[in-house]
Amino acid sequence: MENRKTYILVEGVTDVIFLKGLLISDLFLFKVDETKVSTKKEVYLYNDSRNHSVILQCVSKIDSPTGGGWTAFLQKRTHEDIIEKIEQGYTCLLFIDSDDETKDGGFYKRKEKVTGNFPKHIIEKGLCNMFFFPNNKDDGDLEDILKEIVQPNIGFECLERFAECYSSYKKIDKKKIYYNLYFDICQTGPMTAWNFQLLCEHALINFMQQYF
Repeated sequence: MENRKTYILVEGVTDVIFLKGLLISDLFLFKVDETKVSTKKEVYLYNDSRNHSVILQCVSKIDSPTGGGWTAFLQKRTHEDIIEKIEQGYTCLLFIDSDDETKDGGFYKRKEKVTGNFPKHIIEKGLCNMFFFPNNKDDGDLEDILKEIVQPNIGFECLERFAECYSSYKKIDKKKIYYNLYFDICQTGPMTAWNFQLLCEHALINFMQQYF
């Protein structure tokens, strides 16, 4: 069986944790590669039965000038990293928040901005494929998906109220609050944070099944 290699590049550590959880769930049956050193920003996975290995990485690992976030996908250094992986035989997938007008985004605007800055041959030849959270067609972000699949009775609504309240006092990144106050607790405890089975009919799964 031919060895398959996939390189996944995302905006931040929250995206890394989410996609790692999804890939090791019953939907895709990957495992963390314990022979390699994984961090919060970079995870190595594999599926022996499919002879398929995955590098899941936060874009800030590339040492782009922006240090992460969607604008890092506009940087030449990021493009060079992706081209290097393509030349090494990797299928490259990017996961980016569409956001909305409050963040100078929106699905169509964000997609046009990102794809318009990529080397044309990468896009035209389908060498690098992109998914824009939440569903590859609407404004929004990863958090919209998390709200749909969060397990009941673990206080997510409390965290949301805290984030909304705190944001009235200080400009914040809600992803960081979700990560620091929620993901760390859930990842170290016995409870799985997400019910990934609720995503079976979601556009995200339809997209990923093309490559996994």
